[in-house]
Amino acid sequence: MARDGAVGIITIDRPQRFNSMDVATARDFRKAGLQYARDSDVRCVVIRGVDRVFCSGADLKYIREKGDPEDFSYLQPEGVTWGSARASNRSWSTCTAPFRRSNARPSPSWLR
Repeated sequence: MARDGAVGIITIDRPQRFNSMDVATARDFRKAGLQYARDSDVRCVVIRGVDRVFCSGADLKYIREKGDPEDFSYLQPEGVTWGSARASNRSWSTCTAPFRRSNARPSPSWLR
């Protein structure tokens, strides 16, 4: 996390995995988003990746290797198995929720 005036900056830094989202990265991303969503001085958030890659999505190698069941329980609702479209949508919704809520704050009209 970094800040430049009213601009919050979140950098995804996992170049060895093309900035894919494993559970730890998703948790950090969500935490950063929530911090910026609660900061009334932040008017815009820039999300970027390192090493010429923005984000390749979910870390499929981690998922394929089954990872840690404790990690997967964080991302999926009760009764949904990992790998289903519903679980994938749920994990993305979990990560992006702070940014959706931040739309409720007043913002300059050109950002809408």
